[in-house]
Amino acid sequence: MSGKVHLRGATFEMLRSEIGGGLPCLLERFLVDARDSLEKIERMVLMEDFKGAIAIAHRTKGSSASLGLRNVSAIFASIEDLIRLPCESHSAVFVEARRVLEEVRRELREFAATDPMP
Repeated sequence: MSGKVHLRGATFEMLRSEIGGGLPCLLERFLVDARDSLEKIERMVLMEDFKGAIAIAHRTKGSSASLGLRNVSAIFASIEDLIRLPCESHSAVFVEARRVLEEVRRELREFAATDPMP
């Protein structure tokens, strides 16, 4: 996954019109939860609780899709798929997930600073 997350699109614009000025706060809370979920997934994979890790990845994938954050949804879909595969190390996907979440946070802050909400 690379490139901007693009806080635009039909889903995002619908949420923006419904929630207005509260959207940056909602997205910020989501990002905190997503980062926490990523840490839980990593711990569960280390403990070989693959079923639990897949469930959290699946939930976070769906939540991010509902918010119109396609890049975040895609990275959690990748995590979900990779956990199902026998693998020596899943660390590369976790590094990418942390990078994407930080990119979303930066883009959200830029968006909130430059785009007045209704």
